[in-house]
Amino acid sequence: MHKGISESLMKHVNVRVSDDYVRYFGRIPDAGMVDCEGLVIYYPEKGGDSFVPYPFFVTTPEEKETLIARTMIAGLPSRAMGKYVKPIYQGWGELEEISVTGKTLSISIKAGIIPKKEELADTARAFFITYKQFYGELEKVILNAGSGEKVEMASPGIAVREPGPPVILDAFLVRHAHGEEENSQELRILFDRPVMIRDLAIEKAGGKRIEGKAYLAEFSMAGIIEHVGEKAFVEGDRFTIRYDIHDYLDRKGEGEMSFTARVEVHSG
Repeated sequence: MHKGISESLMKHVNVRVSDDYVRYFGRIPDAGMVDCEGLVIYYPEKGGDSFVPYPFFVTTPEEKETLIARTMIAGLPSRAMGKYVKPIYQGWGELEEISVTGKTLSISIKAGIIPKKEELADTARAFFITYKQFYGELEKVILNAGSGEKVEMASPGIAVREPGPPVILDAFLVRHAHGEEENSQELRILFDRPVMIRDLAIEKAGGKRIEGKAYLAEFSMAGIIEHVGEKAFVEGDRFTIRYDIHDYLDRKGEGEMSFTARVEVHSG
């Protein structure tokens, strides 16, 4: 039986959030005209023994269990998260099966590279606490990693680190190529959770300010400044973002972060 899911009707859209999501991140941002569910994935803390909650949204809630598992196995949603958490299973497997029988969660992964024992243990604990948010009766996790590697844990003790102030994870340029038409370019700023922007200022080395107003996208986890001209940014330029942001539990994050401009080209 699933537990810990509250439900509401917003603009004739079904929006759901787990109790874990509400506890660590508050209410879900307005998703517009999209059915969605706000959940939490737990990653092992870098340099510590705790696990760190990370918001995760699905727009096909009926597939959430498989989507979460595949996301966890694929590594980190943003490479910049590697400053705070450790990836699990990255690069050495793909999901074969995940199921819950009684009070036991079973995961089978086809291993490409044999993982270290501590990686297996972190993976088993991460799956246990992540899936317990909607299978509250879970008491046991079994992880089969192929090649005879197996981890079995009963009610593993897991400490969760409370989120601190919201931060910027990454910033980069996206160039949109439209056939032979002139390309357009935007600056994309990724946050570690849904936020509200109070102030955002971008300056290149030397103090030249990049003009433009950021709008929020991707469940308020990305700030996008459109029509940033190619002359404003060249790949390799250094720039600084000064920010004042709040999350949905009114935790305030402010400061500045510097980045080296890199460009991702999106066609279409």
